[in-house]
Amino acid sequence: MNQETGRGWTSPYLRGFTSQRTVLMVDGIRLNNAFLREGPNQYWSLVDPFFFENTEVMMGPASILYGSDAVGGVVNAKSTSLTRGKKLSSWQYLGGKTLFQYSSAEDSYSEYLDSEFMFSNKLSLKIGLTKQNFGELVSGGGVHNENTNYDTYGGNLCGRYWFNNDESIYFGYDNYNINDLERTQKTIYYESWRGEGADGDDLARTYDFEHQLAFLRYEKENGSVFLTGLELGVYYRYLNEYYFRVRNDARFDKTDTAIDTFGLNLRMQIDSKFGLWTYGVTFLERLPAPGILVLMRMVR
Repeated sequence: MNQETGRGWTSPYLRGFTSQRTVLMVDGIRLNNAFLREGPNQYWSLVDPFFFENTEVMMGPASILYGSDAVGGVVNAKSTSLTRGKKLSSWQYLGGKTLFQYSSAEDSYSEYLDSEFMFSNKLSLKIGLTKQNFGELVSGGGVHNENTNYDTYGGNLCGRYWFNNDESIYFGYDNYNINDLERTQKTIYYESWRGEGADGDDLARTYDFEHQLAFLRYEKENGSVFLTGLELGVYYRYLNEYYFRVRNDARFDKTDTAIDTFGLNLRMQIDSKFGLWTYGVTFLERLPAPGILVLMRMVR
């Protein structure tokens, strides 16, 4: 279930848990950190809905593999698998897609464009661009909701370089921005539902967000008896939140928060007579202090 507390503020619920008690991942890289506020929040909206075409959902506790905050479950947004090109060929263009979407209820326009290229059978690349403009929402009964308009835009790149059939390097970059996102239910512009009234009397509560993620991961399959599979990755994540609040007496507050996170992931698999063992280490460093998660699971 998704709960939307306001325009652009969407948070999924897994077994009754959300926010800090569920884990969001993009291509296997966790986006959660202690910066996320408790309760439904807007940070799950910083994933491009068009570039990531496959979503895996793990319901229920998964803390052994994904850390202590995976109480309700795990959501992993995955980009499309890249196509390997033909051997001894130069640059090849696989194709792409163009998407245009319009919604009359919110007067929104969404545009998305992507293309995929290959060089021989060694390198594959996919690039995507997204832009969305959301107008003011018109709800049931023709009620016009003021100050509910906002914009998003972003760009994505993912690629894979094959050493052979079993070894490759997977890399990517994601940039996504949300501008002029208003928390309308805390302002005087909130349209009440069945007369319950607004939660606040502020003149404005406006947010801007910028999210960047860059990663590089070595992957090996079909290894030896002692090491069936191996993944070793490094990533960098940047999150900026700009908040502007105008109170009803014209006083205003401004906050500009930037979070930089550096991470290392190591995951290994051993297929033994006792079952398939998956174990690994995740290292996360952000100011002011680093943290380490050691994860292990056995599947019979």
